[in-house]
Amino acid sequence: MAWEAQLSPITVDEITQRTARFAKDAVRVCWVAAKLRPWVGEVPSIHVRPPSEG
Repeated sequence: MAWEAQLSPITVDEITQRTARFAKDAVRVCWVAAKLRPWVGEVPSIHVRPPSEG
């Protein structure tokens, strides 16, 4: 299992291809994004944000 923090912009096609490369090597991946990206929900992914102050 790989957890990948994707901080820079990437297209849906690019991240789908990267996910497929992981699968070819029998590695499951979950992409982590700190901002809502168009690929969240298109590939195994999670959107996170830091806790609010206070």
